[in-house]
Amino acid sequence: MKFHLINAAFPSFEKELIRDLSRKGVMRAKKKDEVIVKMGQPLTSSVIILQGSAKIFRESENGSEYLIGFLLPGQSFGLNLYEDNLPDQKKSLVTLYAVKTTYILSIPFSQKDSLSRTYESWYRYILDNSLMHYRLYLKMIDNIAFKNLELRIEFFLEGLSIVTNNRVLETSHREIAKSLNCSREAVSRQLKTMQESGRIMLGHNRIELLNF
Repeated sequence: MKFHLINAAFPSFEKELIRDLSRKGVMRAKKKDEVIVKMGQPLTSSVIILQGSAKIFRESENGSEYLIGFLLPGQSFGLNLYEDNLPDQKKSLVTLYAVKTTYILSIPFSQKDSLSRTYESWYRYILDNSLMHYRLYLKMIDNIAFKNLELRIEFFLEGLSIVTNNRVLETSHREIAKSLNCSREAVSRQLKTMQESGRIMLGHNRIELLNF
């Protein structure tokens, strides 16, 4: 199963690289809303999404969370998003939650580096992953600095729709408010306005995207 999921997530990788990833990586399954990595947690491995998806959050000192974006199959965390306090201690800069049942592959940092020296495709993958996360952070800054609540809610709903491949989303007003670090009442008002304009249809812990 591990080889099959790696091959499906990375169809352009050489078969020998896929076999190496299968041998050197540890696969785990995470249930919906289960923590994959916690911000501040010491890291020894990179995490790759093989099947399913994950939400990426930053946390404040008081425990509030702010959504940065989503990870899809073939995308990874821990290749770049960590800080070095000591040469042998890396800490996560973000928290990851599983959006649904998600299979992840953990690759020890030492193996990640040796693979990049052996396979050019893996080295390019690390560089592309760095660029992806850079863009995620720029988008997060734009959301905070320039966009109103409606656009921030759109960002959340569109992202959730992409990673679940569904236009009917199982999410609550409270979850959206927590993800965007704003009040549930403000989210409820904005969602009601979006429903009245024909953009969405609201149900119990359910939002259907209509005119997006």
